[in-house]
Amino acid sequence: MKRVWIALFGWTVALCVAAPARADGDGGLMEKFVKLLERVADEADANKPDCGKIGAALGKHLEEDAALIKDLKETISKVPPNQRKALEDFIKARYGKRIEAAHTKAAPYRACMTHPRVKKYADRIAQYASVDERRGR
Repeated sequence: MKRVWIALFGWTVALCVAAPARADGDGGLMEKFVKLLERVADEADANKPDCGKIGAALGKHLEEDAALIKDLKETISKVPPNQRKALEDFIKARYGKRIEAAHTKAAPYRACMTHPRVKKYADRIAQYASVDERRGR
């Protein structure tokens, strides 16, 4: 019985820690992150194929985006390893289609990764997101 209570307590703590990332539409970190991805995709699509314009558009939000990535990473890092799969499944179910659509639409951004302005944005964001979390994207 003690193990059951410990497991329930662990799950409750994980839910409380992950709660900001799980909020749907009310300013939660995950919703903000998905909106960031959608904005990046929209800006890349609207300014294609001009990498300079894409970089300038992204640069307007550089520090704000970097801070959001940092906050999200810190929040998710507090989720115990044994609870991360459940959180990942929740995120996929809730936001997966929007994330995939943004990823597809952001192709011009990825094509411009060597442009100095786009590279500056990508490098700054990468300071707060490890390769594992970006899954090579």
